[in-house]
Amino acid sequence: MDIFIFILVLLLVYTGLAIERILKDIRKQNKEIIDILKKNNREKEDNTSE
Repeated sequence: MDIFIFILVLLLVYTGLAIERILKDIRKQNKEIIDILKKNNREKEDNTSE
């Protein structure tokens, strides 16, 4: 029974670390998308002001 609990704890820790990494990647991609949108918005405003 102790081995089962140990394996379960390892599985939960591994899953938690995997979820944390996935969320970190999503945050990084979101920042990149926001930067691209800001750049496009600036270019759009520059074109309309001319």
